[in-house]
Amino acid sequence: MASPVLALSGGVLAERVNQKRYVVQGGQLVGAINVFVIATLLVTDLLRFEHLLVSAAISSGAMAVLMPAQQALIPEIVASAA
Repeated sequence: MASPVLALSGGVLAERVNQKRYVVQGGQLVGAINVFVIATLLVTDLLRFEHLLVSAAISSGAMAVLMPAQQALIPEIVASAA
């Protein structure tokens, strides 16, 4: 249920920020850190189901903010290439 709310705030953030690529890079960084933490927990045999639930929530939130910023970035790229 958090994704629609975060997608709205992600869309507002994407429109307000001049450098949308920083929003995209931040979302990808959150995703990479999320994967690294899960991998570390798995290798150290400390991974529990609750960790996966939290990881899914973080990943969902990051994607909800990341996707509007990526979509807002496309017209800037196309306009600069033309």
